[in-house]
Amino acid sequence: MELAIFDFDGTLFRQDTIPFLLKNWKSQGLPRLIRLRATTKIYAAWLWHKPAWTRYSNQQFRVDAVNWFTGMFRGMDRKEISEFFAAAGREAAAHLEPAVVEALKQEASSGKKVVVLSGGFAWLLTGALEGLPVESFVSTELVFGPGDRLLTAPVRVICGPEKITRLLEVYPREQVDWERSSAYADSLGDRDILEAVGQPVAVNPDPDLRMLAREKGWPVLDRGTKESGEPS
Repeated sequence: MELAIFDFDGTLFRQDTIPFLLKNWKSQGLPRLIRLRATTKIYAAWLWHKPAWTRYSNQQFRVDAVNWFTGMFRGMDRKEISEFFAAAGREAAAHLEPAVVEALKQEASSGKKVVVLSGGFAWLLTGALEGLPVESFVSTELVFGPGDRLLTAPVRVICGPEKITRLLEVYPREQVDWERSSAYADSLGDRDILEAVGQPVAVNPDPDLRMLAREKGWPVLDRGTKESGEPS
């Protein structure tokens, strides 16, 4: 089995998921105070993780941001949350990167199984990529309890080293032809995934990934400036 693995934020999707979803919360007319509380936490943490001297890592920031956003759904049921993500997914579809979507289609037509591997919420990804030949989504799942109420205990966020761990749970090493598989990503945080395959592609890479791609001779797909992703 050959895989074509695609990152979502910054690769397939031209924005960052959490700021995008915060804007959607506002545009869907959901409670302003809940959004304000979460945004304050997320933006403060975003500022804190930026300095080079901080011990608060980018990975931990992403895990915290996803969990703080998940907490915004406290008290809502599965139907209400699914309706939110359905609307957000329809809007997200308008912000996909055409060059990467085309690469996804070509990989699928070559016979590879397309996997979208992301810390983004599964419901957002399935909505945004509806109609595309995606075999599976390895992403952050929401967990529901009695009465279809969301369980807001820390969710398992698929980012950093957790990506390769979760990918191998779904697609064990012995079942995949890794040398003939490909991966597309935009940041050094996806280095493990890119190095796991024989055909890595750096998509509009951050400076560190661009340097690594140059050292290793990996192809680089530049597709213009990434859309703004700062919390707002």
